[in-house]
Amino acid sequence: MNDTQITTRTVRKVFRAGNSLAVPLPGAALRALSVDEGDLVDLEIVPSAAAVVVWRRGDLRRGGLTLDFVAQVGAFVEAYGEALAGLPFDGDA
Repeated sequence: MNDTQITTRTVRKVFRAGNSLAVPLPGAALRALSVDEGDLVDLEIVPSAAAVVVWRRGDLRRGGLTLDFVAQVGAFVEAYGEALAGLPFDGDA
């Protein structure tokens, strides 16, 4: 595992920023994306996964991850989420 992989979960609070709502991203996540204040990012909404994917601008295929893959994972979690929730998570130990 390299130092740019995020291995922990985090909860972030949504807050108002002008007329928009915002979610702050942890510094480790921004470093992993090589994103800094003022940089542009692309946001992709995947309703079937109830997810928002943040891509560094111009890096839409980073690591082979595609929106189709994200949608498939979302469908899997939706179908099997209850069973998955009952499995132990290493981070909980």
